[in-house]
Amino acid sequence: MYEGRARSSAGALPQLLNPEAIGPVIDYQVAKTLRANDVLVYTPELDEKIAQGIPLVAWQDEELLIRLAAHDAVLSLLSLVNKTRAERGEGQITMVELDFALWSAGRALKEIPHHLCMTTAY
Repeated sequence: MYEGRARSSAGALPQLLNPEAIGPVIDYQVAKTLRANDVLVYTPELDEKIAQGIPLVAWQDEELLIRLAAHDAVLSLLSLVNKTRAERGEGQITMVELDFALWSAGRALKEIPHHLCMTTAY
């Protein structure tokens, strides 16, 4: 989020010195995008909780597993995207660009609910 604001601030905010060093930013919108694209597949019980708007318990198995699976999926996705871009002779993207694309896609999916969790960690 910061890097995007810095890039569009006409120099008012300094850009990150090494955005390529940033790892996956696991956000509920990112998880929603991955789930909507069948990258993450939840159990029927977890799907039902999300559909009913039942909050997950922070730092318990269901919520942690979503974070861990999303983390691994985003790392793999970045690697695949950059491999494809290299084969096409295109420049690499960083986690910053991928995160923004995934987050934005999640925000656009209005008809698909995201998981709820009472935490400040998102």
